[in-house]
Amino acid sequence: MQGETKVVFDPLFRNGYGQYQLLPKAMEEALFAGELPFDGIDAVFISHHHGDHFSPKDILRLLKAQPGIHLYAPIQAVNGMRKVADTQDKTAFERVKP
Repeated sequence: MQGETKVVFDPLFRNGYGQYQLLPKAMEEALFAGELPFDGIDAVFISHHHGDHFSPKDILRLLKAQPGIHLYAPIQAVNGMRKVADTQDKTAFERVKP
């Protein structure tokens, strides 16, 4: 489609602090597979590096699974991802904008 951009905000986190709902397993699997309604995601935005907004390991995994996604995140979040990354993850960081 021309002129349309699909984005998601803070899609993967592992701590709901007993208050926030975690992404259901079926939706998480669809996100990583790029299936509806998560097909064609252009960008992921991370609001901040906090347990109920961001999982460094999972966002890095998503970038590797979906090479068309660009990530926009605070430098603290990017640094968190670099701590869990290995040398094979270098290309994923080419699509990361702190």
